[in-house]
Amino acid sequence: MTADGYKTFWRPARPLPTDDEAFETMIPRNVRLSEAPSYGLPIHLYDARCSGTQSYRELAKELIRRNEG
Repeated sequence: MTADGYKTFWRPARPLPTDDEAFETMIPRNVRLSEAPSYGLPIHLYDARCSGTQSYRELAKELIRRNEG
């Protein structure tokens, strides 16, 4: 089981991140995210308005905020 109680079919190679190490931003499963590589484009060019793209943008902002302070 994972830290949040869900069963997985694989065992992580290292311990799961703690709350302090994990990101707040969640990336949803999204068909548009999986289609982009088939067209040879990054998701930001393939569909800039899909929820997955917006989530990756938020993740980038979160990463920048963590590294600034």
